[in-house]
Amino acid sequence: MLKEYLQSVQAWIEQGCPESGIYSPGFGLCRNTFRFLPGDWESSKKLRSELEEAFRADGLYPDYPFNSSSWDYEDECFLLSIWDNPQRLAWVKKHAETLP
Repeated sequence: MLKEYLQSVQAWIEQGCPESGIYSPGFGLCRNTFRFLPGDWESSKKLRSELEEAFRADGLYPDYPFNSSSWDYEDECFLLSIWDNPQRLAWVKKHAETLP
């Protein structure tokens, strides 16, 4: 399910992260799982667990894998600049292409 999710996110990124798209430009990868699987709490929870495992496998802190702190992440949320973060973009692209 993780690869399918990341491929969907990558397609949204390639469209320019439109506000009218499936995902919210004000949410990161974890919070956008609810938009990928609306109304399916259990599957969203499983997908978030897979995502956190992938972060850990890359040596990233699962809560804020692409930010130095919660404040840094919250600033990105407020400024709607989450999807301008080059580390996040590179990670999504890499994993959308390479996950089995």
